[in-house]
Amino acid sequence: MEKQKLYHISMTIIGLSLTAIGVNGLSSGTQSISSQLMGIGGAGMVLTTLYYYWAGEDIELSEIGALISVVASIFALIGSLILYL
Repeated sequence: MEKQKLYHISMTIIGLSLTAIGVNGLSSGTQSISSQLMGIGGAGMVLTTLYYYWAGEDIELSEIGALISVVASIFALIGSLILYL
């Protein structure tokens, strides 16, 4: 798989995880600024990543950068799953 596509998928997963954590905080009945900002930031990350992917803009990315984004997305996904379980 191409490293740019892998990077975009990883960043989308991180953005979705942040959005899920923010939505969970808002749905629990507590209106905190951190939950609101997490939800907005995560949604913005997803939209930005999808825009760059569909626009076909190339990014400078090393192998280690792609690996770090994959590891970060795994941690973000595990963290959001733990929150919901």
